[in-house]
Amino acid sequence: VWVTSGSQEKIDQCTALGAQGGFNYKSESWLKEAKSIGGFDQVIDSAGGDQINDFVKLMKPAGRIVFYGATNGVPSKLDVHRMFWNQITLQGSTMGNDQEFIRMVEFVSRHRIQPIIDSVRPFSEAVSAFDSMKTGSQFGKIVLIL
Repeated sequence: VWVTSGSQEKIDQCTALGAQGGFNYKSESWLKEAKSIGGFDQVIDSAGGDQINDFVKLMKPAGRIVFYGATNGVPSKLDVHRMFWNQITLQGSTMGNDQEFIRMVEFVSRHRIQPIIDSVRPFSEAVSAFDSMKTGSQFGKIVLIL
C-alpha cells in the first residue's frame, strides 16, 4: 500500500501504520517518483478531478482505478487512449449496499480493525471540526457527539 498526501507528516504517519511509502502530491516530482515504483494494480481515489489522468499514467496493464468521491470535480479530459490500450478499468463506487455494509462491519470486528480517530468533539465544535478538515490538519476521522 502506497499513499498520497499534501503533507509529509501525514505520509510519515501512514508509513508508521504500515504503508510502504507515499508521495506528496504538492511536489512537482510526485508523479515521476510514483512512476519509479513500476506501476500500480489499483488506485482508490476520493478526490476525482483531473488527477484521474495522472493515475491512469501510473497503472499497470489491466489495472483498476476506483473512485468514491469527486471533491475536485470531474476531469476536463480523460485519457481514454491509454485506458483502452492498457485495459484500465475506471470504476465508481458508492461504497456498497446494505449487505456489503454488514459484511464490512463483521470483517472489521473479526479482524479487530481500529479506525484512526483524530479527535472526538461535542457537536458544538462542529464548525471547528470542519475547519480542521478544510485545512487538512486532522489525521484520521473526526467524531462529533450529538
